[in-house]
Order: sequence, then C-alpha cells, then structure tokens
Amino acid sequence: MHFDRVYIDFHSGTHGHFLEYLCNRYLADLSTANFNPFTKFGTSHVRPSDYLEDRKFKCGHFEDSGLIKDNDAVIRIVVDDFYYVAVYNFLVRTNDTPLLDLNNLETDALNNCVDNFGFGDFKKFLIDTHGEDLKNLPRAILRSYLYAKLNSPNMQDCSRFNKFSDLGVPVFEFPISVFYNYNKLVSRIGELSGFLGKIGWGYQESMFQLWQEFMAKNAGWASHCKCESILLAILSKSSQPLKCNILEEAWINIYLTKTFGIHDHIPSFSSNVYPTDTLQLYESIENQIKINRNIL
Repeated sequence: MHFDRVYIDFHSGTHGHFLEYLCNRYLADLSTANFNPFTKFGTSHVRPSDYLEDRKFKCGHFEDSGLIKDNDAVIRIVVDDFYYVAVYNFLVRTNDTPLLDLNNLETDALNNCVDNFGFGDFKKFLIDTHGEDLKNLPRAILRSYLYAKLNSPNMQDCSRFNKFSDLGVPVFEFPISVFYNYNKLVSRIGELSGFLGKIGWGYQESMFQLWQEFMAKNAGWASHCKCESILLAILSKSSQPLKCNILEEAWINIYLTKTFGIHDHIPSFSSNVYPTDTLQLYESIENQIKINRNIL
C-alpha cells in the first residue's frame, strides 16, 4: 500500500467495526480475520486478540491527529442518507447495550432518558417542570421530543454524523448508503483498494454471506424497512396492523409532516396511544387534510 497505516474514522452507529473487519480480511488478507465478527446484537464487536494485534486497518473516533502520522491515511464513513438507521443503531446497540428502551420509554422516564442523543437537556427540563419524583411520562410528550430531535436541521442534512476533525492526511470517504446495497459495497471497496495503491484485492464469495448476516442482524435497517412498509400501507389505504416503538412513531410522524403538512390534531401526534391499524391512520390523515383545505 501507499500508506503505513490506515485508520477508519466514524461515528457510533455507522458500521465502523464491520468495515474494519472487511478491510482486514479482504484487502489486507489477514489470516487472523477468518472468523465471524457478529455479536448477538448484530454489531461487529467480536475481535479476537490475535486479530487486534495483526490489524492493518484500525477503526475509532479520531478527534485529533496525535495518533495519525504523515504517511497514514483515513477512511471516513459519512452519512449521505439513511440517517434514521444510524440513529436507531446508535440508540439500541451502542457497546452492545441499548441506550433507551424504545418500547417502554415512558415508564420510569428519568432513568430511561440517558445523557445521550441530547437527552441530558431533556432530563433537566423534566426535573424542572415535573420534579425529581417523576416516574411515568405521557408517551405523546416523549414522542414529540424524539420527533423534534430526528427532524432537527443537523439530522435532516446529516451534519450531525459528518463532523470530523481535519487530520491532515489523505481521506477516502465511505458513504453509509453503500452498506445496504451489496453491489455498491463491493464496488466501493474496490475503489478503496485503488486509493490505497493496491493492484487487485482478495474478493471472495464469503463476503456476500457475511453481508447477508450483517443485513439480517441490522436492527436499524429492519426498523427502516418496517416504517417503509407501514407508510406504503397507509398511502395505499390498506389495512395492516400498526405496532411501532416510540422512535418509529416519531419517524412516521415526520413523514406525515413533510408530505401532508400535518403537525398535530390527529391521534398519531396528540394521543398517548398510537393508532393500531394503518387504515385508521389513513382516515385521520384524510380528514385532517380536508379540514386544512376547508373542504369540510
């Protein structure tokens, strides 16, 4: 390679450990990378000691250039799309431990609101307005808070996940979107090989099997696909059971705001109990659109 060392700079939830593993196995041809990297949570955090010692590619969160030398290079995972997937994975499996109980966030609200994802300020607001003895909190309030966080400008333009320090060495950008399309993933790794000065790389069909497992165990991607299916059922006026966690509810509401200009006045925004059928939600949207257009 043209470089002495290669570092993978990434934010939590954007698959840095998986890319590290792929690079060490198929670009660096490490014999110690011939293992299954997946934990039960779907993260690629299984890393035997001999693999860690032999790595040519190392992932981490590099906030300064103290570790990076002049003849090194950086692969930077950037969020070009699918920021919801990154947020979801960050919340449910960072360090293989869920940061939030998305199915029951409203119960024991203060303890559930950990000091991540901006919840530190929200906890202070809850204590100031409801007192430290607060246990349960209306689900609608928590849903609205998650809606505001997901819909904030630095989420919408993905800048929340694309703030990196200038490390003063050549950088190869790796868009998160390519992880979810196998053809694009293989192509991007091929381009990375050229960036590193390698002639060819050790592609094997085993990479496809690893990618299938990566996708099957990817909680954020599964939630994204679930929301897409629900929205399609709503838009086609189909009846389908609607059972979501609170982050999925907030994400669907963001779509309704963007698409129909609806911000409140329907149960999915104002009620603690989210609609249980897509047809029910369609009918409330249809009625609110008529009200907004002064048709009723």
